[in-house]
Amino acid sequence: MTVVTLTEAREHLPDLIRRAAAGEQIVIADNGTWLASLGAAPQVAPVMDETERQRVLDEFERNIARWHAEDGLPYPPEPLPQGRPLPESPAA
Repeated sequence: MTVVTLTEAREHLPDLIRRAAAGEQIVIADNGTWLASLGAAPQVAPVMDETERQRVLDEFERNIARWHAEDGLPYPPEPLPQGRPLPESPAA
């Protein structure tokens, strides 16, 4: 980890950003107080194509149906009759 002053950060920001992007942790301090840190950017999650998205959704749907079956519940859930209030949540 490298600690630089605020003045040094102003003077060498492009270089500090390149170093941080390469994985070095840079801390910017003023009078011994840490103000900010520079580090590599987080990895971007890959974007799923439509086929992969549909596969994940289908797997999710199968798991929900299986969990309902394990608990002895119908799936898809039966709709509540109209005009009847929703049951109170046990967590409420």
